[in-house]
Amino acid sequence: MHSLVMATTFPPSSAYFDAPVLPIVLPIVQSLQTHRYPLLYPVYSYWVYLSNVNYSDFPLDSALLNTGKDVIVKDLGEEYTNIFDAQVDAAFSALEKADA
Repeated sequence: MHSLVMATTFPPSSAYFDAPVLPIVLPIVQSLQTHRYPLLYPVYSYWVYLSNVNYSDFPLDSALLNTGKDVIVKDLGEEYTNIFDAQVDAAFSALEKADA
């Protein structure tokens, strides 16, 4: 699964799958669950940093996982110190909304 199949990933709790790909993604995810296989989700935080206007104001270190304890995103009580963690939670949020 790739982040391009999602309509939005920011903030993480608002992430959801793009409607045209949902009929394709959902059966794949359900099959993986049935057979107890892992879902591989490539998170390229630097690419997200470059291409997503929501993250473009954050320091480059947030994409390189060098942020320490500086919070860059607050979302529904969660605090993210780097783009990677925010993108992983966005994937979980999209899967929950798809009922997968």
